[in-house]
Amino acid sequence: MDQLVLANLKHRPTRTIISIVGIALGVCLTLLTIGMVQGMIKKRAQREANVGAEIMVRESGSLGLRTWASLLLPIEEAAALAEVEGVRAVVPVGQYSVSSQTGFGLRIIEGIPETGYQEISGIVFVQGRMFHKQADEAIVDIVYAQSHHLTVNDRIEVFGRPFRVVGIYTPESGPRIKVSLEKLQEYTGLSNKCSAFLVKCERPEEEEVVARRIHERFPDRQVLLTRDLPVIYSRGTTAINA
Repeated sequence: MDQLVLANLKHRPTRTIISIVGIALGVCLTLLTIGMVQGMIKKRAQREANVGAEIMVRESGSLGLRTWASLLLPIEEAAALAEVEGVRAVVPVGQYSVSSQTGFGLRIIEGIPETGYQEISGIVFVQGRMFHKQADEAIVDIVYAQSHHLTVNDRIEVFGRPFRVVGIYTPESGPRIKVSLEKLQEYTGLSNKCSAFLVKCERPEEEEVVARRIHERFPDRQVLLTRDLPVIYSRGTTAINA
């Protein structure tokens, strides 16, 4: 083999060097792509874990980043979840994948209630206010606003039409662009549906006990501890009802 390589270098030096460079470039691009994807997954998972709630309840079989980005759960389950011992508050949220403004890749739009989410997540507006649920209005996190040079009253495209940015919040929590859950339901045609429930415990230190109670009450649902989301997203495994 060594002699073959040396013979090629001697008799066909240009072609051999081009082949070596081409293979090396392909390996480098593959490693770079893998690193970028892993970095994006890690950041997204960290934002999902930073929602303020200790528990997330979603459709059974939903794993990873995109498989729960649809509206499958009935909103009325929130009331039943709130009855579970140890639960302080329940907030329904919706997530939906749409094409990015550049036309390459996808972005997640999150629908949240006009009230309730801010109290659980602890987000604070550094500019502007919360959207009105019936208006074409959106809020974005401070990182998204800075990277896209946005300020309050600027317009961004959501669902193929312009939405007015009415608030910029911190810290990063879940998807960077949020609209009212009602607007997301209107776009998808799925009224009274959501993607997941965020559950805040009365005593955060009892989150595992409360999660098991929820799983016993709702065996057909996937019950996750938000603290475990970075590991769950990277490995594609569940925490409570594996």
